[in-house]
Amino acid sequence: MDSSNTKMISGVFFMFLIALTALTLAVWQIFRALEKKDFIDKANSRAKSAIELKIDTVTSENSNAESWDQQKLIVTGSWVPNTTIYLDNRSFETRPGVHIISAFKLNDDKSLVWVNRGWAPKLPGKTSANEEYVNGELFLPINSNNVINIEGIAYTSLMKRIELTTDSSILQEGSLWQNLDWNALHLKLNKNSNVNFERIWPFILWQTTNSMDGLKRSLPKVKGDVSKHVGYAIQWMLLFFLALIFAWRIGRN
Repeated sequence: MDSSNTKMISGVFFMFLIALTALTLAVWQIFRALEKKDFIDKANSRAKSAIELKIDTVTSENSNAESWDQQKLIVTGSWVPNTTIYLDNRSFETRPGVHIISAFKLNDDKSLVWVNRGWAPKLPGKTSANEEYVNGELFLPINSNNVINIEGIAYTSLMKRIELTTDSSILQEGSLWQNLDWNALHLKLNKNSNVNFERIWPFILWQTTNSMDGLKRSLPKVKGDVSKHVGYAIQWMLLFFLALIFAWRIGRN
């Protein structure tokens, strides 16, 4: 085989490689667009009316976590003592702080849900008040023994931040955590609580009702830029067809 044929085959192969890469990226952008559209559709439909959360409401249709994602819920019960967690490095309107997470036992006496009660300011890094966060002494639920009603939105995503270390003592320092983890939450309940329950609901309920705790409340936001991903997909598809044309012309010559 002479050198010209070798160059031709190499050129065709290179064009096909570009075409395959472009097609893969186009499909990925389409899936991203569908994913965000689904997120927006769920938010629009499931947040219109609130349903009361009870263990008896579990059916074959809503037994999986995704069926509850972004559903507006009402829960009745009481706060579980000694379960408050502070998620560090969470900002609100560019201010550094923590998200306050506490366990809530439903009045069906069978199930429990973790509630993101809101945001509170905290300086980043090691601060003088860090010990109070580590010991779980700040922003505790008011009147934890009383039966109350809470309204909120369920989110199945734990919205984890990037962890820059593997040191467990830094990632989870007492009640001051960098990220949520279901296994760690179960251990927290078993270690610090004597409450009995049959089910932990597989989502975090972001509280929207106001209370006297002084916490700031806002819901997770996802940009509804579906058209942007569609535009990227079109660009990659154009590159895909262009690479095929070049491959055909190289092979023909």
